[in-house]
Amino acid sequence: MIFITAGGVALAASTAAQLTAQRRVQWRTLDGKQPLVLGHRGACGYLPEHTIESYRRAIELGADFVEPDLVTTKDGHLNCAARADDR
Repeated sequence: MIFITAGGVALAASTAAQLTAQRRVQWRTLDGKQPLVLGHRGACGYLPEHTIESYRRAIELGADFVEPDLVTTKDGHLNCAARADDR
C-alpha cells in the first residue's frame, strides 16, 4: 500500500518493522543468534567430497561457508585433499 503523505509512509514503514520483529526466531545458541552453516569438504553427505559439484551443492543447501582442506603440492599448487599425505 502506498501513502501520499509523509506520515502515511512512516506509518507503513513502522508497521513493516513491527511485523519483521514479531517473526524473529530465538535460536538455541549461546548468543541466541542463528548459527553459521559450514560445508566442510562441500556437501560430502550428498556427493564425493572435495569436488566442485560438492562445493556447489553445499552452497545450494544454504551453507554460509564452504571449507575445503587445502594442501600444497611439491610444485607449489594448491590441492583439495582430505589429509596432508594425499598429495
